[in-house]
Amino acid sequence: MPVFPDDLLLTIRQLQADVRRLFTSLAHSEPFTRLIARQMQVGQDAPQRRIIFNPDDAPSGSAQISMVPTGSSNAVRLIADTDAAYPNEALFHAVSGSSSSGDSELRMASGEVFMRIRDSGGSDAGGYAYWGRSEAIFGYRSSSSSNYFRFGSSICRHFGKWDDFASLPSNAGLLWGSITVGGSNLGWIIIYPATMQSNMGPIIGFRPGTSTDGKVEWAITASSTDRFTVSWSIAQSVAIYMCSFRH
Repeated sequence: MPVFPDDLLLTIRQLQADVRRLFTSLAHSEPFTRLIARQMQVGQDAPQRRIIFNPDDAPSGSAQISMVPTGSSNAVRLIADTDAAYPNEALFHAVSGSSSSGDSELRMASGEVFMRIRDSGGSDAGGYAYWGRSEAIFGYRSSSSSNYFRFGSSICRHFGKWDDFASLPSNAGLLWGSITVGGSNLGWIIIYPATMQSNMGPIIGFRPGTSTDGKVEWAITASSTDRFTVSWSIAQSVAIYMCSFRH
């Protein structure tokens, strides 16, 4: 006849409790799966929606996740990389599109964030916004022309041109321009491109064309929401440089 230890029932109960705790732990623990592969696709092939995971994209060598919408060969790409200037920092790109005309990009690196439109060669080709430790830039940048503001720690600068007042709408805040008045005149009416939506404050610079004594008297003699009048004391041709602000 077999002999059982006196604490057999206690041992069985402890084993049962240990099994319950083990299954409870398995049910509530986060699973960990490691998949080692060069590239993995979730979803069907083109033209269906799909997500492509690529830890070593060629030729960039960066880790990418590409999300392709239905019926498109262009993807939204999330790219993780490093920057040569900050080799120990992660660099993140979000790029929309990959067509021959270019794409748009969001980039976050150590101490800088910028958004821009790029051409097919990767250069600036449209709207641009940059935030960095030493400066911030907002506006339009391309290889042929640029028009933007630059903000530093103690100064703001504008690069580019201002539109001439003759082409601006009635809700424009600033109207810039210059006018040459030929012949022998004693005044001129400068008409805005439209009746402006609120009161205007014209500011002008005045350059005489023929006076030799430099004692031409001039003044703004009338102003409304659609025009203002400049008058001067000696009949001659003049150049008028104007800025008018809406307030």
